[in-house]
Amino acid sequence: MIVGVIAAYIYTPSSDLVLYLLRIMLPTATDAARMSVAAVLGVVLSFALLLAGFLMYQGYGTFGGIIGFLCAIISIVIGGGFLAGFTLGIIGSFLAIMRK
Repeated sequence: MIVGVIAAYIYTPSSDLVLYLLRIMLPTATDAARMSVAAVLGVVLSFALLLAGFLMYQGYGTFGGIIGFLCAIISIVIGGGFLAGFTLGIIGSFLAIMRK
């Protein structure tokens, strides 16, 4: 989880995308403040994915799969997980929704 947040600082294309999107949403903030917002979003998404996994474990696979799918889609924008994490999140979410 935390590695994905740290990687957003290191992996330049995703960092640039995050800064561009946050520059549109927060026009008066500095780049450091925007990256802090991106880091917080990464941590929130990480905990949401943990919640999704817990829900799947407790038998609420459909609801957990939907949360996992949404988090995987959003994570590709902020750079967390890169392409492999995004792909595994989508596959795991579909498997949870289909109860496989």
